[in-house]
Amino acid sequence: FAGKRHEMGLGPYPVLSLAEAREKATEAERQVRLSGINPLEVKRSQASRLALEKTFGEIVDEALPIFTQGFRNPVHRQQYHSTLSATYIPHLRSKKISQIEPADVAKDLAPLWNTRGETARRLRGRLEKVFDYAEGKGLRSGANPARLSPALKALLGGEAKKLGGHHSAMPYANVPAFINRLKERKGTAAAAYRFLILTAARVNEATGARWAEINWTDETWTVVAERYKTNKAHTVPLSPQALDLLKSIKKQQEQLGLITEYIFTNDKGQKLSNGAFAALQKRMKETDFTAHGMRSSFRDFFADRSDYADYLLEECLGHEIRSKVERAYRRGKALEKRRDIMTDWANYCHSQ
Repeated sequence: FAGKRHEMGLGPYPVLSLAEAREKATEAERQVRLSGINPLEVKRSQASRLALEKTFGEIVDEALPIFTQGFRNPVHRQQYHSTLSATYIPHLRSKKISQIEPADVAKDLAPLWNTRGETARRLRGRLEKVFDYAEGKGLRSGANPARLSPALKALLGGEAKKLGGHHSAMPYANVPAFINRLKERKGTAAAAYRFLILTAARVNEATGARWAEINWTDETWTVVAERYKTNKAHTVPLSPQALDLLKSIKKQQEQLGLITEYIFTNDKGQKLSNGAFAALQKRMKETDFTAHGMRSSFRDFFADRSDYADYLLEECLGHEIRSKVERAYRRGKALEKRRDIMTDWANYCHSQ
């Protein structure tokens, strides 16, 4: 425009569809070539007018249903909402969307940046997405203040410190003793924890386990696709110890006259909370590891103690197998091979 090259964002995908982007690009070209108007200045002017009454918090509340509509796990949806609440971004939420600069973003990120690095990184990414959304809606223009630019890095003192890393795991040598401690405790959480260990399952898979997912004839537990991380059904061969645990729970529920969809429930008959395992560990004064870390204990045990093929162990953990040959094989004999693995693991867990 006027002999100078300009760049103008049209809006982020998928907030703005490809067809809508084409229409906006055509209109911008028409303004330049036919009307002698700089579309970038028009966009900035429109953004200023539209944003006069829009705060960042209002944009967040408008965008969140769009951002989280595809989330299968309600916990992830809740985490997304909580990190964009006033608890984490008190300064940004009340500020006009058009007035926010990198310094404003840094003000809310700074308290987390060097103490809760993973939370800070996730929050920054979500803030960036909100600003992209606002640009797509014509509510602001210019550089995204939450993008990890040199300026924002300088304001925050560099990269966020990564604390903790992977989920802490219990050394597998300690697992049998921990199983014994769980067996001594009454309550659903302890039984569910034992089931999680015996099946090498993720926390939400175990707490959300349903009776309808148990095949007593085949002695398997199939986590349905909508509950599984890969969005594909995952079948777990059940060891004799896992089956005995389930039969015991079922018998107790029948004696109490309980009719429930879920295997593990609280006192109100509701699905066991995902935080139940952490709360149980706290009561047991066992806080050096996490329930999710038991999957690593399982993997470490077989890495040290067995010659099972890696792809079979990865399949037990529900990890995607990339090799076509291995995928073809697992459709045949792999389920029974995995049954041997789960039985060996259960025997080890009950070896003391």
